[in-house]
Amino acid sequence: NTNRAGERKPSPLVECPCTPQRRKQLLARKEAPPCSKALIEAGNPACNWSTYVGGVFCCHDQEFLIDTDEECSDSLCSEAIPDLVYGKVTVFYEDAEPGARDVERGACCSATSGDEGKSQ
Repeated sequence: NTNRAGERKPSPLVECPCTPQRRKQLLARKEAPPCSKALIEAGNPACNWSTYVGGVFCCHDQEFLIDTDEECSDSLCSEAIPDLVYGKVTVFYEDAEPGARDVERGACCSATSGDEGKSQ
C-alpha cells in the first residue's frame, strides 16, 4: 500500500520486480522484448531479457510479485489467500477542436512497445 507515506516507504512491488521464477521464464524466451530501434541502440535494459529486472512483463495477471521459493510452501503459494485489488481512474476530456492531435495508443509511451511513439 503506497497510501501510508508518513508510516513507511512505498512497497517496491509497485515497480513490478521480476521474481527469480519469472526471470527464468523470460530468459528462456527466444524472441527479444519488443523495443524501439532508438532504445535498443541506447542499450536500454528493458530491451534485453538478461538485463530486464522488472516492469510490465513481470506483472501480468496471475503473476507472483514475491519469490515463491522463499515465501511459500509450494510453487503456487496455495496456502496464501489471493488479494483482490481495485483501481479507480478519473478521466477528464473536452470536445476536440480543429487541429487537435489524434489520441495515442497506450503503447506509444512504453519503453518496450516497439512503436517509437507513433500512433497506429
